[in-house]
Amino acid sequence: MEKVAHRVGIINSGSLVEVSTLSQLKKLAFKYIQVELASPKDAKLPSELNENVKNLSAQGTSLSFLCSRERLDAVLSWLKTVSYRDVSIRTSTLEDIFLEFYHVSPYDNQVNSKKQEVA
Repeated sequence: MEKVAHRVGIINSGSLVEVSTLSQLKKLAFKYIQVELASPKDAKLPSELNENVKNLSAQGTSLSFLCSRERLDAVLSWLKTVSYRDVSIRTSTLEDIFLEFYHVSPYDNQVNSKKQEVA
């Protein structure tokens, strides 16, 4: 799509909800963050960060969530205060951005797709 389209329209439930250039859409992208912490006691976000992330998932010493580009500095500052084993930060794909307009977590969708493939 990036090679052919200059502007993209997103339709949800029969209504046009967004018309943007691809670069404008990419600026809306969230960062997907996965953190493997060294200790379970660190496996929660501070309240000031918790209010600004989406799709927070905690499992044992692992945290994953979405955060805006504007909040990324705050997340990185928090990481300086905890012990962690691994961190992965990935920019949302265009598909992820589109799914956000449909209120579907692209990361949950990937997990669900993989479960269906295994079954």
